[in-house]
Amino acid sequence: MLYYAVKHLYNPVVGNAHWNTTHVVFYVVNQIDRSVAFDFDLFLYDASSTRSLDEWGVEGVSDPTSSTEVFSISKTSLQQHCSVLEKCFVAVEFEVKSEGIRTVEIARLGFNWGGLVLTPPSLSVQVVKKKKDRVIIMLKTMRVALWVWLEADQPGIFSHNFFPMYVPEMFLEYVPHRMSEHCCKIHVTSLYDHYHLRR
Repeated sequence: MLYYAVKHLYNPVVGNAHWNTTHVVFYVVNQIDRSVAFDFDLFLYDASSTRSLDEWGVEGVSDPTSSTEVFSISKTSLQQHCSVLEKCFVAVEFEVKSEGIRTVEIARLGFNWGGLVLTPPSLSVQVVKKKKDRVIIMLKTMRVALWVWLEADQPGIFSHNFFPMYVPEMFLEYVPHRMSEHCCKIHVTSLYDHYHLRR
């Protein structure tokens, strides 16, 4: 888990969000000495499924070596699309568009107001293709799944891990340290599983 956290934190340009009782504010932290172009895309989902309720998009440019507030959305405006916010999930995708920046992957953030009611997301994972040095994994869910965690039966690195999943299907890569004929058995859990294990 530490690897995936460090991978995000040590990017020179990071998108983030801060929310309080009335608003959620989105901002970009730029740690390099030139301006950077970026995209913020926000999606509102029904957490009991993967049905999209609405979406917004914002493009902008951050100043060099600064923290730039991009935009904010009020709790009231979100309630116009989703009356019971505890049953809704807000997903944010952030992407750097400037050339020469190491941050090329999309950073996925997620949150909700009031504490999301945890229901079984019905996650499933399957290896769909094997390549010379990696395997392609198909991940499916019936509902929004918070903090999906993938594990394999041998050491290696996933292209993404420890993330909120809010689309019904996605594909990832897994690169084992040593590829073999029997690679790989993949196991998936989410916050729901860990919460109920501790009770």
